[in-house]
Amino acid sequence: MARAERTLGDGMDNNLMALSDSANENVPFRLNLRSSQAILNSLKPIEPNGKVITLVPKYTPREVTKPKYLTRKPKEPKFVPYEPFKGAVEPIVPIKKVVKRERKDKNNIDIHDLVIQMSEMRMHELNKAKIDAIKGDEEVITRKQWDHEKKSYETDIKNLQETNAHLENQLKFQAQVNRELKTLLVAAVGEDLESRVQHLTEDKLQLARALLKSANHLTSHQEQTEWRVQHLTEDKLQLARALLKSANHLTSHQEQTEWLSGQCEVWRSKFLASSLMVEELARWKSVLTNRLNDIQDVLKNLIEERNKTRSYSIKCLNNLIQMNEKLCKNENAPLKSSNILELCMNNFKNV
Repeated sequence: MARAERTLGDGMDNNLMALSDSANENVPFRLNLRSSQAILNSLKPIEPNGKVITLVPKYTPREVTKPKYLTRKPKEPKFVPYEPFKGAVEPIVPIKKVVKRERKDKNNIDIHDLVIQMSEMRMHELNKAKIDAIKGDEEVITRKQWDHEKKSYETDIKNLQETNAHLENQLKFQAQVNRELKTLLVAAVGEDLESRVQHLTEDKLQLARALLKSANHLTSHQEQTEWRVQHLTEDKLQLARALLKSANHLTSHQEQTEWLSGQCEVWRSKFLASSLMVEELARWKSVLTNRLNDIQDVLKNLIEERNKTRSYSIKCLNNLIQMNEKLCKNENAPLKSSNILELCMNNFKNV
C-alpha cells in the first residue's frame, strides 16, 4: 500500500521539529581519552597569584514611570483669534526645554569584571566535569559540540535582536502617523472656525448696515404726519421681529453645523476602524481557508486508508473462514456488521 505523504497543516511542516527529533535519538558515541598527567595539567585553569575576591552583583530595581500621554489631562480645543500660520498649534517663540541628566546605573559591578568571573566559573565547571568523566569512564562533551551550541545560541540572539528592531521601527512609524493625523485634525478644526467666524462677522455687518439705513430713514421722516409715524412704528416692529427670527435661525443653523461636523468626525473614525477590521478579517479568512484545505486533504487520505484497511480485512476474514471450514469443518455465523473493529476481532479469533 502506498504511504501517504505529509502535507502542510498536519503538524510536521516544520523542519526544525524534525531536526530536534533526530538530534534526541540515542547515538552511540565513545571517546577514548588518555588519563595522562599531561592532559590533566593542560586542562587546568590559570590560578590567580593575588587574593581572590568574590563579588556578588547587587540588583537595584528601577522605578517604572508612566508615559506622559497617560498622566497629562486632555486639553480642550480653544478658539485662537489670530494665528501666525494655518493650523498653528504652538507659539512661534519656542519653549525652553529642560535637559534632564541621565542617571547612572546603581549596579556596583562593572560588566567586564562580571564577564571575566562568569567565564572563569564556566571553565572551572567544564574542567571539573571532564576530570569526573575521565575517572568514571563517562561521555564528555567535546569542544566542537560546545562551539556548535554556542553558535546556535548566538544565531538565536541575533534573530531576537532583529525582531526587536523591527518592532521598534513599527512603533515609531505608528507614532509618526498618529502625530500627523493629529496635526491634520487640528488644522481642519482651525479652518472651520475661521470660516464660521468670517460668515458671522459678514452677517453682523450686513445687519448693522441695514439698521443704520433704517435709523436714517426714520430720522429723516420723523417730522412728517402722525399716520406716517404710526406706519413707521409698525415697520419697526416688523423689522425687529424679522431680526429676532433671523438671529434664532442663525443660532439654530450654527448648532446644526457644529453637530454635523462632530458626526462627520465620528463616522470618519468609525470608517477607518472598520477598514482596519475588514483587512484583519480578510487576512484571517485567507489563513483559515488554507488551513481548512490542508485539513480536508488529510481527512481524504485518512478515509482512503480506512476504506483500504476495511476491504483488506474483509478479504482476510473471508480467506480465514474458508480455511477454517476446510480444515475444521466448522460453520461460522455470518457477520452482523462490517465494522473494522469487529472484523479485526473475528480475524484474531479465526487465526
